[in-house]
Amino acid sequence: MTAAKTLLVAVTALLAALVLAPQSAWALRLTPCDGQPGYGCGTLRVPLDRTGAIPGSVTLHLAAQNTAKTRAKPGLLIALSGGPGQSGADFASSFADTLRPLLRTHRLVTIDQRGTGASGPLNCPAVQALDGVEDFEPGAVAACAARIGPRRRAYSTRDSVDDLDAVRRAFGASKLALMGVSYGTFVAEQYARVHPRQTAMLVLDSVVGPTGVDPFLVDTYSHLGRVLTEQCAHKACDGVTADPLADVAVIARRLHDGSVSGRTYTAKGSPRTTTYATGEELFFTIVSADLNPFLQAAL
Repeated sequence: MTAAKTLLVAVTALLAALVLAPQSAWALRLTPCDGQPGYGCGTLRVPLDRTGAIPGSVTLHLAAQNTAKTRAKPGLLIALSGGPGQSGADFASSFADTLRPLLRTHRLVTIDQRGTGASGPLNCPAVQALDGVEDFEPGAVAACAARIGPRRRAYSTRDSVDDLDAVRRAFGASKLALMGVSYGTFVAEQYARVHPRQTAMLVLDSVVGPTGVDPFLVDTYSHLGRVLTEQCAHKACDGVTADPLADVAVIARRLHDGSVSGRTYTAKGSPRTTTYATGEELFFTIVSADLNPFLQAAL
């Protein structure tokens, strides 16, 4: 064989090895995460639009358990935050606290889903400045869509599903265990639908059904009475109320006829007057308490 042919064969073999090598061999490098001992942070570049219609890429930011012991575990578990809009990579150690039994056999990875955290975050200041109990006006949403432009089509749940599978391949895992909170449960469910053979298990907290959120929130409203009653189980509300659902109904009727005002306090302790003008504001305050134990106790 001539020297030229020998070189050609060697180059061909090298290119084949690079193509066939697991993504983790070249695409993912982990360095110690700030403030999260035992975790490595890294990035993974993925296409913005896998159809090729919209050019560009997204750099996914993630954190993973990264000690010799955790790298040797047989399973890979990705924990997904909610929102949609919440980041996840910075909360790896927090997820680990609640997932400790599963982490005996699984290595934990958390990720900023595309459009959140450090993964090409979408930015609409007018919408992001809204309080959690404020109504989202159609005009504000339309303005946000115009600000983002055509690339907004590449930030769907399906795009996040494809990103998760890219992460799986980057770690060289044959299957994924997925844990999701709120919207994260919906992403996990859709991953299982698209990649059933690559799904080892789902762990779902505050489940969004596989068909998505009812725009009229009938499911949430229908369970409100049960949840409020459970808050007062075991005489927890003695001396406060005998019927929390009836109390909410009284306030709802007052809001139907007008507004309700009261004194609240800023983070610095300064008093101010807060006014609720719609039943939706009351509803979202109650729902927000599901993730805020201090608000839950106050209610």
